[in-house]
Amino acid sequence: MFQKDFIKRSFSFIQATLARLRGVALEGDVDVAREEITDAYARVFGIPLSLLSLSPVSDIVDLLSTNEGDDAERILSLAELLKMDGEIYQKEGDVEEAQWRFDLALELLIAGVEVSNQPAADEILDPFEPIVLFSIQNQTSLERLAALYALYREAGNYGLAKDLIVAFVETDGSKSEGIDEGTAFLSDLRSRADEELERGNTNRQEIEEALEILDALRD
Repeated sequence: MFQKDFIKRSFSFIQATLARLRGVALEGDVDVAREEITDAYARVFGIPLSLLSLSPVSDIVDLLSTNEGDDAERILSLAELLKMDGEIYQKEGDVEEAQWRFDLALELLIAGVEVSNQPAADEILDPFEPIVLFSIQNQTSLERLAALYALYREAGNYGLAKDLIVAFVETDGSKSEGIDEGTAFLSDLRSRADEELERGNTNRQEIEEALEILDALRD
């Protein structure tokens, strides 16, 4: 569907472009930021926004895999571009336009970590935390919630992992599997030192409150 030649660019070029676009987005000129970000989809990654919105994640990942290294970084860079784009729409109150960009950004985040074959570092996951929370509030898919829960739990962000497993249970019609997983996870956190919980962005009160929610949903 696409030509890989479009994206055979150095990772340093991609990062330089993203750095410049971050500045444009922060300057507050919405029209300029949106125009430049929209242009970057095709110019940097070879995928016009109109096609990107219609393409399965597997096709996008395949396109970004050049066998030249930095495959995961390319995937994560496109995820960041989508995140920036969605945040512009979010600021304007256009939830629908923001949400599909955020959803695709999170799918690519998950795919990028899988391609890397390494646990996700905080510097990769932390910038996506705001759109994870946005997606929780707007009821994202069960599969995505489960995958994000695994990512943030493995990375030691217990606070967000807690929110994700609770959201999974609240969204899931059957609930039992999620309740069992969440209860086991939160019960394990009970045994951790306060300092470790603090590093994981949570505390004992939040853990007990989450356990109460899961227990109530079991009935």
